[in-house]
Amino acid sequence: MSLLRRLTLSPVFMSLHPFRRDGCVVNPRHSRAADRSGQVLVLVVIALVALIGFAALAIDVGHAYTQRRQLQNAADAAALAGARLVCASGSDSAIWSEVQNYVNSNSNHLSAITVTAYYTTASGAHTGGTLPNGSVPSDATGVEVSTRSTTPAYFGRVVGFAAFQPAAVGAAKCSKGIPAIFANKCGQPSNSKVIDWSGGTYLVIGDIRSNSDLNMSGSNNTISNSTISTGSGGVSPAGLAGKATTPSSSFTTDTSCQPYPVTFNIADYAPGGSQAVAAGATYYHSIVGNSSLSTYVHSGVMDPGIYYVAGNVNFATPSVTANVTIVATGSIIISSGSSTWTPYAQGLLYYSAISDASAPGHIALNVSGSGSSWTGIIYAPNSGINMSGSSNASLQGNLLGYTVKLSGSSLLINSGSAGPSGVYLYE
Repeated sequence: MSLLRRLTLSPVFMSLHPFRRDGCVVNPRHSRAADRSGQVLVLVVIALVALIGFAALAIDVGHAYTQRRQLQNAADAAALAGARLVCASGSDSAIWSEVQNYVNSNSNHLSAITVTAYYTTASGAHTGGTLPNGSVPSDATGVEVSTRSTTPAYFGRVVGFAAFQPAAVGAAKCSKGIPAIFANKCGQPSNSKVIDWSGGTYLVIGDIRSNSDLNMSGSNNTISNSTISTGSGGVSPAGLAGKATTPSSSFTTDTSCQPYPVTFNIADYAPGGSQAVAAGATYYHSIVGNSSLSTYVHSGVMDPGIYYVAGNVNFATPSVTANVTIVATGSIIISSGSSTWTPYAQGLLYYSAISDASAPGHIALNVSGSGSSWTGIIYAPNSGINMSGSSNASLQGNLLGYTVKLSGSSLLINSGSAGPSGVYLYE
């Protein structure tokens, strides 16, 4: 046999298997498989520990979340209860007791709950410190309640979480609706006539607020179911004696400068604004320059929709039925007898944005009309409103102006929102 043949058949030369010291051959495939099996086992153990840790942590977190939900329910219920008493002129001690009672009864008996409560203003800002405060701040309209508890971790300790501290905040306020009459000019002394009431035989149903004073020279007036609130200027004559009867009404003094109870943005009504777009081409009318708007009246009916006037409005067409919102950059004069006016957009009837310095006689809005009826909000945030009644005219709505004048006679103003109109959560 040739040498090549012997080399080819030799197991010594053909084998690449290593030998152990005892002379046995080691199978490399078996060695690598054993190594891989060991590595997989280590990875499985590590993954299992991680999964158990995450599962345990998830149980603890779920438990903490459940407690937070209970704390939120308790905070919301307590805030609503507290705000309800604020609206009803409850005492500080009664409000604090109500807050605590509602936390305890709505927290599913969680232990060691920390409760902190604040009075809040109409804007949601804290006022007067924490409850109990000794007295209810005059500008308080609601209550904010914070609840917090500590819950131990059962499984989370393994990964370093000893305890959780779920917390919640609930805030509620009461709304007394929009006053029938609101005059925003602030800080003026007595006899400044921020509300200047020379008219007689008026019936006003709803709240009245002046950030300064109310001066009444007219007589035979009635103010019903109202809170008559004034700033530092007070009421003249005191208690409106000899000028008005005030059934189911009360007088208060609040020297803070209260904001408008509702506001509107003129940009929303300008071309391209949100209200302009919502009205659409058919119900949106943009006029540049002063206008009487008489061309929009056909057979006693005014074309419905929004009227945006970049200028002044002087409307004097009688006996009109109109479902409109009139917004002007200048002044607005409405002198239209035996007419019926209702608002087209946002409950807003008339809105003059002219400044007090530019308004003729410091009056942005002049509204009159024998036997007419108006519904909605009449709004002049930067200057005055003059409303004149006669022959049983009526306003089912609100006068919101920098100053307000009431002249003429026999006018009914009914805000439709006298007294508390609701308590609601806002946080």
